[in-house]
Amino acid sequence: MVSFLDFPFELRQQIYDLVLSTQQLKVQHIKDPAWADAEKPAGAPGLLLVNKAVYKEAAASFYSRAVLNIAHLRPPAYMFDSPSRNGLKHNLAIGLDALFAACQHHLQRIKMARVFSGQHDAINAEAYEALLHWLADNTAVREIYLSRRLTTRLRSARTNVDGLRSVHNAALDLSLLRTVHVYRPGARSAWEVTRMGEIKRALRGASLPILQAYILEAGGQCDALLDPRWDLRRSSTAEEVDALHDISAWLDSLLAADVVAQKAEQGHAQGGAWSGLYQVCFVFGRRQPDDV
Repeated sequence: MVSFLDFPFELRQQIYDLVLSTQQLKVQHIKDPAWADAEKPAGAPGLLLVNKAVYKEAAASFYSRAVLNIAHLRPPAYMFDSPSRNGLKHNLAIGLDALFAACQHHLQRIKMARVFSGQHDAINAEAYEALLHWLADNTAVREIYLSRRLTTRLRSARTNVDGLRSVHNAALDLSLLRTVHVYRPGARSAWEVTRMGEIKRALRGASLPILQAYILEAGGQCDALLDPRWDLRRSSTAEEVDALHDISAWLDSLLAADVVAQKAEQGHAQGGAWSGLYQVCFVFGRRQPDDV
């Protein structure tokens, strides 16, 4: 008698892809009103309960197509006053690791995440950057969708120029592991548009991309590093702007090489519909000495 496992693996994989629908996953209580618009988790499909062999094969397909719904952890205020920002990242990571301990192995297959926030105020920029890093280190995420209530505040976003310069100088020893596209609902607020105008004036004629770029080093000690142009103030001097030239040119080259980012830029320039693409995160890894 021929059993299901006697069929070629390629055929079984096609069956898994047809039978397993996209699932919404969550382990936290989400208070954001936007959660009401999302599909609620339907539980494990019966296919995963057939036997261990089928579960092992089907789980790869199931989790690679699932959406991870995550509510941001709000660290205590004292963490933001610590001399080192690494404390925030490590403490946030510990909390998230504990929450997702039961599915830590499957997290590595997740390619899409939705991030919610129950706070009425905008999320702290440093905590958001730490969350980006946790997702990059613990999942295979390539798309992140922010809820309407959750936005990164340009007014509090500060960049680590020294950290970015260090990554830029080490570019030849880095390899791009993947690119993560972050989307947000709705166009930029009037405040953000005004802030962008201020940044453009501070740039003194230099270009400002439509999209924010973040640099992440997988397994690194720094949080996600924001394009330093988005941190310019009215008081920024010409010398400070000139000092960003090499880093800005490198970030622009990364954005220009990304097909999704280019389509969004072109659509905006042509007055087309807003794609919702907000940020592009480039995840790098250090090359090993024996890498070709």
